[in-house]
Amino acid sequence: MDDRIRKQPAWVRDHISDLNSRIASLSAALDEARAALTAGPDDSDVFAEMSDVSRPLGKGVDVTFGTGDDTYTVSLRDEALYVDAARDLSIEPVTSFVVVLRMKESR
Repeated sequence: MDDRIRKQPAWVRDHISDLNSRIASLSAALDEARAALTAGPDDSDVFAEMSDVSRPLGKGVDVTFGTGDDTYTVSLRDEALYVDAARDLSIEPVTSFVVVLRMKESR
């Protein structure tokens, strides 16, 4: 324990100890989540770590998804969703408010 912490009142030391325990627990949970998202040897999906997932992206920010050599870049502009893909897309309506976007097979 650091000298600065040893000099604090007992309630402060207890609180710091509780915070350190929470940090250790959350770090373990984060490591588990990262391991679950890590691509296996036969998996082409890639997870890029984000620094702060709870912060809104803001207007005009592009989000890129990658699957192997293919990528999708998605952005919201003028109240419309723009999708830029590595190759041709097919759009499959599912319901009046859901669509599926698929990259067409290369010829």
